[in-house]
Amino acid sequence: MLDNAPSLASGAFVLSLALTIKLNFLQSLRIVFGSFYVLFLPGHFLTYAFFPKKDIDFIERLTLSFALSIAIVPLLVFYLNLIGMK
Repeated sequence: MLDNAPSLASGAFVLSLALTIKLNFLQSLRIVFGSFYVLFLPGHFLTYAFFPKKDIDFIERLTLSFALSIAIVPLLVFYLNLIGMK
């Protein structure tokens, strides 16, 4: 199930290390965690709302989380801009 977890963790480590070299430490953490919050968490919460825990496996939930986040976040930002929140 988590066969590629070490490669994902090492990729995240290399990305955070590269950002730390280019930027200062707090800015790199802000970018990494901000990307996680925007590109993963909204879709992850939606997959748990739409599908029960055992309905789909880990890879499907991960893929749907990214896809739903990419679809939902721009629409949410657009509608918040329409109602005047900036």
